[in-house]
Amino acid sequence: MTKTAIFGGTTEGRLISAMLSDSGYESVLFVATDLGKDIAREKDSRLKIHTGRLDEKNMEAVLSDGKFNLVIDATHPYALEVTENIKKVCNRLDLMLLRLIREDDFFDDVTYVEKTEDILNLKFEGNVLFTTGSKETEKLKKLEKDNHFFIRILPTPYSIKAARQQGFLDENIITGQGPFSLSDNIKLIKDKNIKYLITKDSGKTGGLDEKIQAARECGIEAIIIKRPRENGLTLAQLSELIERRAL
Repeated sequence: MTKTAIFGGTTEGRLISAMLSDSGYESVLFVATDLGKDIAREKDSRLKIHTGRLDEKNMEAVLSDGKFNLVIDATHPYALEVTENIKKVCNRLDLMLLRLIREDDFFDDVTYVEKTEDILNLKFEGNVLFTTGSKETEKLKKLEKDNHFFIRILPTPYSIKAARQQGFLDENIITGQGPFSLSDNIKLIKDKNIKYLITKDSGKTGGLDEKIQAARECGIEAIIIKRPRENGLTLAQLSELIERRAL
């Protein structure tokens, strides 16, 4: 019987865990925070969940005890350090690794930038909303954030502390658990008089479509930070493997 370690508090990570349970596979979902655990447990009470951030050393300790013979990396597409650590550990332990990737979207009416740091080259005239998460905005330390800059992040002490350290004002830090609906995004844009919405290319499961549609309906500019290019399997492809019991 294949025993699977799934890394990722993403929507896909939870879906894959549920699919594996339905098909009789043994699996453990690894998430970084208590919030991620609570959301996963709320969606499916059957899931076995390991909570806590793991560096490369701790990750190797967890995976080296022989409990697992397959690892699925379903972490966020921008969590590059975690993905790299998973690769290194699986290579050293000779564990089979599958990387889950999100399907590409393209919008012809938005501004694309190659990387987060490219935001520094843009000029803003009006209020700016970052929906990129606190980790990405660490790369924008040279951007002097004033009352025109808002950020929407997870309601965790870690994220709030990070946003404060990066210069966001308390009154401009908006917390919530996504993905957010079209109406949620429109309300926030109007309430804060947002003129620019900055997001990562998080795909459909990350609520990207709802963000872009909200920007269109409100007549503001949307800016997308391109996703790192990766090889792997989509959710549909991985689902097929699970259904065929081909893992």
